[in-house]
This record gives sequence, C-alpha cells and structure tokens, in this order.
Amino acid sequence: MISKVECEILECDNCKELFEDSSGFTIFADENALKENAMDDGWEMNHESGKHYCDKCHSYSDDNDEFIIDSSRTKVDGDDSVAKDSAN
Repeated sequence: MISKVECEILECDNCKELFEDSSGFTIFADENALKENAMDDGWEMNHESGKHYCDKCHSYSDDNDEFIIDSSRTKVDGDDSVAKDSAN
C-alpha cells in the first residue's frame, strides 16, 4: 500500500539550499527534530525576521551583536542559477 505523509524540509532563505543532515537526509517527519539537527549543524534562525539561514550564509559581528547575511550568496526565487559561493 502506498500512503501519502507530510514531512518537513528546511530551505535557507538566502541561497535556497536545503538542509541535509550528516546521513544525507533532507526530509524529516518532525519539525522539532529538523530544527534541532539544523541548529547543531550551524544553521540559524533570525528571530527578528523568522527566516532560516545555512551555515554559509550567516555570521555575527565581532561583538556578536549583529546578525550578518552574506548577500553574495542570495538566490532569487525562480532563478535556477546556483548561488555564488563567497569563497570564490
């Protein structure tokens, strides 16, 4: 029997990259487990905007006061090109 089930994914609001855990999974049955795994891997939720950012797209200022988003990695919805990697 085939059944449909709901699942959770997490997409970076900047570069649109999907969160993938250390086992290669991108789909989670539980939102809390997904968030916990993502935060453990360096993803961050900006509490002011409610948006999520991968470990390559965010940092904090030297005094840890300001949340900084790497705009060089920004990908626009509908744009199929790959976001630029700021290291290149």
